[in-house]
Amino acid sequence: MNWDDTKILLAIGRTGGLSRSAKLLGISVSTVHRRAVELEKSLNAILFSRDSDGYTLTQVGKHFFSLAEKAEEHLIAMERYNDQGQQSLFRIALPELIGQQLLQSKLTALQLKYPDLQLEISTSVVPVDFSRREADIILRLVRPESGRYIIRRLGQLEYGLYGSKDYLASFTEHTEMDDLLNHRIIGWDRSLQYTFLAQWMRELTQDAVPALSFDNMHSQLRAVIEGQGVTALPCFVAKASGLVPILPEQTLKQDVWLMRHLDTKNSDYSTLISETIEKELQEYLL
Repeated sequence: MNWDDTKILLAIGRTGGLSRSAKLLGISVSTVHRRAVELEKSLNAILFSRDSDGYTLTQVGKHFFSLAEKAEEHLIAMERYNDQGQQSLFRIALPELIGQQLLQSKLTALQLKYPDLQLEISTSVVPVDFSRREADIILRLVRPESGRYIIRRLGQLEYGLYGSKDYLASFTEHTEMDDLLNHRIIGWDRSLQYTFLAQWMRELTQDAVPALSFDNMHSQLRAVIEGQGVTALPCFVAKASGLVPILPEQTLKQDVWLMRHLDTKNSDYSTLISETIEKELQEYLL
């Protein structure tokens, strides 16, 4: 058995199908099928149940999948160490606008000060998977249930509903929730309806169909600034952009959690990065 065949097990376990696994790994469906068969032969075990809906893991397959995930995590970690045995590459996952507008410049300045420090920074509304070591340090707005990490609550971030001055000039004062139904709502792509902001917007607008939908908050912000409608934004971003609050009593406060992978707890760089993030955010959190 080799590690490349183990990747097949991980891909099928995560996607449940040959075509989706092939797309994930960037290889052909026939190659996935062939290597899945070879893996079962090498382990002398039936790992997959095959049916019309795709592939599912057998009980034995689930056991090997769990072992493969642990091996994957350690292999990924090894790639981030330098020739002195110290971790020099850190992957940092940040919420979209917080990362782009508050933290990115501070973190890049930190990297310039310590040239041997390498940073890979992701800013997205989609959370990364800590169990797969997709990041070493994560800033999250929803507390995870479990995992191998050190966690610290930094405070709360406030969200509100905003529109541009020009857009709102033709509307009367907003005092009732029903007033929102008169507006062009800027919402979230269907694939992101599980996010807390999408759910909050749906609740406030009584499930009204958005006039515009995006898969990222930066595009939503640009649309509001350009007078295309109203949406929910972090208050610090909206105020800095000169936007006007709508129904200012309707706000959402979300806890902000800073997480470090347990394997980095003794790393000076991990501590330095975490302290930089925490210090920079204090001005903007409740």
